[in-house]
Amino acid sequence: MAWAGWAGLAGVSGWGLKTDHWFYGLFQSAPDLIALLLPPGAFAAPELGPGAPGDVLYRFEAPELKAANHRLDGAFWPKNGEAGTPEQPVVLLEVQMFRDPCFQHRLAAQSFRFLQQHPHIEHVALVVITPHSRLRLGPARPPLPLALFW
Repeated sequence: MAWAGWAGLAGVSGWGLKTDHWFYGLFQSAPDLIALLLPPGAFAAPELGPGAPGDVLYRFEAPELKAANHRLDGAFWPKNGEAGTPEQPVVLLEVQMFRDPCFQHRLAAQSFRFLQQHPHIEHVALVVITPHSRLRLGPARPPLPLALFW
């Protein structure tokens, strides 16, 4: 599991509980946009110019995780294979706009639960969108077993 990074929305006002819905609509209409939030050069880059379909590389959904009814904010499935590849992994999206000291633990639990329910996945990346990088989302260092995956 690769921690792809944080996408900040610094300076954007008016973000609240409707944020997840906004991102859901954005990624539902153009799932290939997720590639812009992955590390440069690490994964396949889509053509995103005017007139581009926006859904050549990925298919988007927001799966509900059965065990405790947790819903991921998004899962991007490569169209070339459900297992993902090093160049085009399955991407898990989480949008977090508020301080949550349990966020890292919840994200790890949800990610591993997702992988448990989809054992065919071989390559996965995580993208977390926050309003700024100073948002407190848990301990500065994750617990040792989780640190192996960060």
